[in-house]
Amino acid sequence: MAAAQFNWLVMAGPLNEAMLLGDAAVPTPSALRRHAAEGVRVFLAAHRPTRLPRV
Repeated sequence: MAAAQFNWLVMAGPLNEAMLLGDAAVPTPSALRRHAAEGVRVFLAAHRPTRLPRV
């Protein structure tokens, strides 16, 4: 489930825009990098452990 969530955080926005708005909506490489970085940030915020496991 986490892998699917990560995939859609990174891919859904640019993919939907390109599909719905055509070639003019295809993001630039720098816009894709920013979008991917934000998806990573959101994913890690949701899935990062809140505390370290006891050893």
